[in-house]
Amino acid sequence: MRAFFFWSIRIISPFVFLIDCLIPKKESLWVFAVGNSNQWEGNSRALFEQTKKNQAINPIILAFSSKSEVPPDDYDKTVLVKSTYGLFYLLRSSVIIIHHETSDYVWKGITKKRHVIFNVWHGIVFKGVGTARNKYTSKKTMKNKSRNTAVIASSKIDRLAISSCFNIPFNNVMVTGYPRNDWLMSAHENLPNDLQKKENNLLSKINGRKLVLYAPTYRDNTNKLYNFNQNEILELEYLLKNNNAILVIKTHDYTTAIYDIQSEYIFNFDNYKYYQVQNVLRLTDILITDYSSIWCDYLLINKPVLAFHYDWEDYLKERTIIYDFKLMFPGEIAYNFTELISFLDDLFQNKENEHKKTRYRFALNSFHNYFDGKNSERVFNEILKLQQ
Repeated sequence: MRAFFFWSIRIISPFVFLIDCLIPKKESLWVFAVGNSNQWEGNSRALFEQTKKNQAINPIILAFSSKSEVPPDDYDKTVLVKSTYGLFYLLRSSVIIIHHETSDYVWKGITKKRHVIFNVWHGIVFKGVGTARNKYTSKKTMKNKSRNTAVIASSKIDRLAISSCFNIPFNNVMVTGYPRNDWLMSAHENLPNDLQKKENNLLSKINGRKLVLYAPTYRDNTNKLYNFNQNEILELEYLLKNNNAILVIKTHDYTTAIYDIQSEYIFNFDNYKYYQVQNVLRLTDILITDYSSIWCDYLLINKPVLAFHYDWEDYLKERTIIYDFKLMFPGEIAYNFTELISFLDDLFQNKENEHKKTRYRFALNSFHNYFDGKNSERVFNEILKLQQ
């Protein structure tokens, strides 16, 4: 059924294009495409919350297959993108917000000729993407990126990376900061209601303990995760217990494997409906990651980071790293479990030297141009300019 739907989309795309050319656009109508992940999160969600504050704009969420990930408060602003209503709102909209590709809104034939197609992207470009990947990047993927009116970046160096990796004209990449990072610096009471509730739930689970977040990125083999053996789990538990801490594991959304660790001190967050990673980062005391750019966001709250590169050589065979990791990363890099435990223990004991602090500031200023918590507002204003 799914295959038939998308086959039909291709067949009717010339007619959609023709209709789109004829139908007048409503300047106040902005649509936000959730995409096929069906997870309402990140930059799109944060920008939507900013847009709701402006009564002159009518923001509509285009859910991919259900409203399940949309807060009940926004059900009245949500339609299914694959429905007739979804197509109608797309055709009438003046602005279409995406976070990955134009395929986020499904319907072919709707282009930037009649709309502002604004890509808020989903993270600082640190791993090889687009033309910077080891493996072949299809012409289709590159063409999808060229269909954007504009894309945002977090800093000047991020702007250069996005422009280079996706062959996007430099002037079409706008340095605004990522809207989702406003939540890292926001007061609890200024978060959306559903995120306040989820944060309160997490606080009750933490129960006054330190929170260590392990957030590995995905591999091309989406079923691949580090396999903690029983002795390693016991060693982790011992260290966490002695430092009044818990370890929360949050894998990448594309990772199909799930950790099944039964422990009083180790929790698999993939089992919880808590998709706003920035809200977990807000409460995190130590971040452990690998090649993900999540640590770049975490720099904004000035807490320690640690990299776990147990598969460094293998990973470089499937993905490139755009920057010199050892130069840019402001924390220790563990290449095995023994080093991981040792470095984590050092962080619990606050053993960080001045050299690391200097590198931290260097990385922070490289990947972020703004620290005022107003990224969403900047993006909103840039879109208004494009409408003029």
